[in-house]
Amino acid sequence: MAGLLGSVIGCTASRPPASNVPPGAVVLPYDAYGAHLFGDVIEPDAVGLLVAAPSTQARLTLAERTRQSHVVTRVRVQTVTADVIHGEPRYQLVVAEVGPPLGSAGLPGGRAELEVVPQTPAFGIVRAHDARLVGKSFVGFFRWFRAGEEPRLHWHLAADDPETLSAVREAALVAEN
Repeated sequence: MAGLLGSVIGCTASRPPASNVPPGAVVLPYDAYGAHLFGDVIEPDAVGLLVAAPSTQARLTLAERTRQSHVVTRVRVQTVTADVIHGEPRYQLVVAEVGPPLGSAGLPGGRAELEVVPQTPAFGIVRAHDARLVGKSFVGFFRWFRAGEEPRLHWHLAADDPETLSAVREAALVAEN
């Protein structure tokens, strides 16, 4: 799964520091396509806000997100921290892996810190649910992108349910073949 975007013609990739990303991960610039797949989003149905059957397009996007991720794994929110910096509210979610990764690599150190600012699509959900997110599990899709000297992590959190897990496993198998 790791590094599939690196085969895109005309893109230049850089090697990230080993301590920040899984070994062998190719880091590309964060563009509109990257933002579509890894837009720092918590899906509303993952917190019980929307119950709808996934569309065909949503399933295709989930499969593509799985293939393009550096890490796909179940995670549980350990902490939610709220702060105000320069008059701007922000949250930090610390998530930890639950069980083995669903792909070939896991999160470095088994955890990730997710920054959520007002411009982040997940901001409204985090603000509304705040501390109630602690202990909540998700299927997390993670990819690092080039951002200055250090790679930056972008992510997508989906419902941790049998349908999502099955779709992820199926997409991972297809990617291996």
